[in-house]
Amino acid sequence: VSGSIEIAGKPLIWHVIHRLEHSRRIGAIVLATTTNPADDPLAAWAGREGVACVRGSEDDVLGRFALAAEACDPDIIVRVNADAPLIDAGFIDAMLDAMIAEDADFVMLKPGTVALHDGVDPMSRRALNLMLAEAREDPVAREHVTGWLKLHPHRIKVALMTPDPAYAFEGARLSVDTPDDVAFIEA
Repeated sequence: VSGSIEIAGKPLIWHVIHRLEHSRRIGAIVLATTTNPADDPLAAWAGREGVACVRGSEDDVLGRFALAAEACDPDIIVRVNADAPLIDAGFIDAMLDAMIAEDADFVMLKPGTVALHDGVDPMSRRALNLMLAEAREDPVAREHVTGWLKLHPHRIKVALMTPDPAYAFEGARLSVDTPDDVAFIEA
């Protein structure tokens, strides 16, 4: 779906990739899409744009993450939703800085803090490998990936981050799921 939606004349995924390219911490970007023929145009777009792309089961997001990790062998993986065109590279870098400083497997906001961010979760390769070993058939891990980490924080080392006050905002919906969302984001 995100490959066919346009925001300001560009595919939705272009905005996501373009913003990720501004990160000082992200070294490689891999689009992990499905083998469903409906996603062929998305994979073709990635090929034309020089974006690495892996394809896997529509019913196994975790498996697609494993394929993406195999493609570039990272120490840290940043889960980014393809429907979040307003992600902020500076915020992602701050999350990664907090994670790296504590040699953590995952980063979450400190309890009681809020931040204007959507669709981004960094995790260590150790955390991904743990999920692949122990939660491969868990529906939460297979579909939402980092949701499993949030449900089992005692299984990993979690860095708690206090976001920069500039990001302090609650209640904004920044993802694109409906035509109204497209109109809002374009405005």
